[in-house]
Amino acid sequence: MVKHCIAILSLMAFMLSSLLFIPGVSLFAHEAAHSRIARLTHEMEKTPTDATLYLQRGDAYQQHSLWEKALADFQRVAELKPDYKLIAYRRGRLFYSSGRYEQAEKELNDYLSNAYDNVPGLILRARVLRKLNKIDRSHANYTRAISKSTKIDASLYIERAELLIEGGDCYLDLALYGLNEGVRKLGPLISFELASIDINIKQENYAAAIKRIDNVISRVPRKEKWLVRRAEVLEQAGRYSEARIAYMSALDAIEVLPVHQSRTPALALLKQHAEVKVKKLH
Repeated sequence: MVKHCIAILSLMAFMLSSLLFIPGVSLFAHEAAHSRIARLTHEMEKTPTDATLYLQRGDAYQQHSLWEKALADFQRVAELKPDYKLIAYRRGRLFYSSGRYEQAEKELNDYLSNAYDNVPGLILRARVLRKLNKIDRSHANYTRAISKSTKIDASLYIERAELLIEGGDCYLDLALYGLNEGVRKLGPLISFELASIDINIKQENYAAAIKRIDNVISRVPRKEKWLVRRAEVLEQAGRYSEARIAYMSALDAIEVLPVHQSRTPALALLKQHAEVKVKKLH
């Protein structure tokens, strides 16, 4: 029994020590915030001019919304390392996270004056300007970030489109143009189609919306949600008999699904919605 226990303890010790040599695994990954801050503070007492420690503690403060303490540590980094230009980006990110958008814009302007094509900086400034309702400038920053990105991110195209939709009807054509650019670069992603359909509907261009939905229906294995969406657009367009047929098609698609798929709460609601519409449009 004793030998068995010793063997288990030895195995556990080996497994624990092995973690030290696995890339990306940290024994402090789940360290409590106050413990990490206390540890960094203790280390600062030994090396009070180590800017890296202030930077790490500032990040820890920011992660837990201790904005002023984080800002004080970032200011100390700027004093200790005057050539560390990235501190302006970090302050901009802090101000953005804490809702101080004017200050965030100022910091990011300062940072990007020396790093004009920095993609994270451009994206963050685009988001800040969106919060400030500066549509044209935000759009320009999103567009530059997309053009300078080495890895194209579909979410940036969606964010840019959402910005323009918020800007009002006068920006809708530009939003569609940007989404079509995303399609040319990344293909007809469902996220692009959804955003484009919403824009078509806002423009009351129901024919274009239906064409896009039909394109998606031809590509996806599960069609019931898209058939309901098609029916809703037809109903909005005043094409009620066609809408009823589309709702019925959605019900048929639901009917042939396996039991484990057809009995989910979401699908039950979709089915109920389609059934009510069929009766209403009779």
